[in-house]
Amino acid sequence: MAGYKGKQGRKPKASTILERERAKEPQPRSGKRRMPSPPDHVRSNPEALAEWWRAGRILLDAGILDKADTSVLAALSIAYARWVDAENHLRDFGLVIKTRLGFLIPSPYLPIANRAMEQVMKLSGELGMTPASRSRMPQAKAERRPRRAQSAPGPEGEADHRLALRIMEGGRG
Repeated sequence: MAGYKGKQGRKPKASTILERERAKEPQPRSGKRRMPSPPDHVRSNPEALAEWWRAGRILLDAGILDKADTSVLAALSIAYARWVDAENHLRDFGLVIKTRLGFLIPSPYLPIANRAMEQVMKLSGELGMTPASRSRMPQAKAERRPRRAQSAPGPEGEADHRLALRIMEGGRG
C-alpha cells in the first residue's frame, strides 16, 4: 500500500494510553506519591531543574506521573530551559542582527526559540498538560455528569427534543 510505512492507524489518544497503563500498574500503597529525582543533565541546568519540579508537581498532583514518564519530563524540562535561554537572547539582541557587511538578517536565536517552543508544546501534550490533551483525559466516574439538552424557547411543558425534531423535519418552533 502506498504511504503505509508500517503504521497501524492513528496515534492513540493520551486518555487511551493512560487507561491502559492505569489498569496494568499496581496502585501505590501509601496515599502520597513522591516526585522522582531529576536526572543529572536536568539537575545541572537551573532553569530546567525549576521546570522539572514545577511540571512534575502538577503531574504528580493530577495522579498521572509515573516512573516511565521521567524521560519525557526531563525532555520537557530541557526544552523549556532552551526556550527561555533563546528568548532571553532575543530580548537582549533583538529579532534582527546586523552582519559585518551591514546587512540585516534574522537572529540565529529565533529558530532555536521557535523549535524549543514547539518541543515544549508537543511534550506538554504528551504529558496531558495542554487544554486539548486534558480534554481527552478520562475523568473520574464521580465527576462525570450526564449531558442535558439546553432549554430552547417553546410552548410551556413541551420537551426540548420534540421541538428539535419538529424543527429538523422542516417545521417551526
